Amino acid sequence: MNRDLPTHDLFLRIRTMNRDYLDRIGTTRTNGDLIEIDRTFSNTRTETSAGVLLAKDRFLAPYIQTGVAAIDFTKQANEQTLDRDGNEVWGVAGFRLTFAPQLYADVGGRVIHRDLDDRRVGEHTTGFFDGRIVWNPGDWLYAEINVDRTLEDPEATGALLTERTATQLYLKAWMSGRLYAVVTSGYVRNEQIGVDRRFNDLYLDTRIGYAVSPKLEVFGIAGAARSKDSADVETADRFRVGLGVKFGY
Repeated sequence: MNRDLPTHDLFLRIRTMNRDYLDRIGTTRTNGDLIEIDRTFSNTRTETSAGVLLAKDRFLAPYIQTGVAAIDFTKQANEQTLDRDGNEVWGVAGFRLTFAPQLYADVGGRVIHRDLDDRRVGEHTTGFFDGRIVWNPGDWLYAEINVDRTLEDPEATGALLTERTATQLYLKAWMSGRLYAVVTSGYVRNEQIGVDRRFNDLYLDTRIGYAVSPKLEVFGIAGAARSKDSADVETADRFRVGLGVKFGY
């Protein structure tokens, strides 16, 4: 639920996300793949978050967001040895600086705490800068650069969670009322909590779409990424291309 008013914005969000992985335990990694995920990484995350932006009609506008989440790993092999289940709470606070109606920056910080059921690592707390710059000169272009840190699913055997620190660029341009292009790129550092591993990713993704009708879109995608494993300095390159159709209701 969102409410955009002349002087302030409010939002309240409740959502559940489920991820199921199919690889069996001990599945050999494919050549060039660094990520070690199998069926025991499957999980359901249920979260509630809320936030407010005040005095948005002024140059300096404070904002605050907070949220809680429950993370349940549904297919763990042996919870006495490794238990990734946990509860998470986070908060974001800062100021929005509006330089022009088309240009603003959010400057703040984020603190995240997760309580874990694991016997080795009972909790993890982290804090980091949280901000973005947005430029929206018209209906034809939206550009955003953002920097943040979040806690995500683990990616390595023995890891309990991923501390994800990202710097990302997002561009969306409309060439006409029906044709648009999207470009996303960034650098992501994925610290594996519970083991001494880190994956550094550099990526670029593009998408071109055409609205055949208000409810039908055809699109093409292309992307490339390079990942580096800090443990053994192994690297992997990934490429993808695709075509698709999107239906809206």
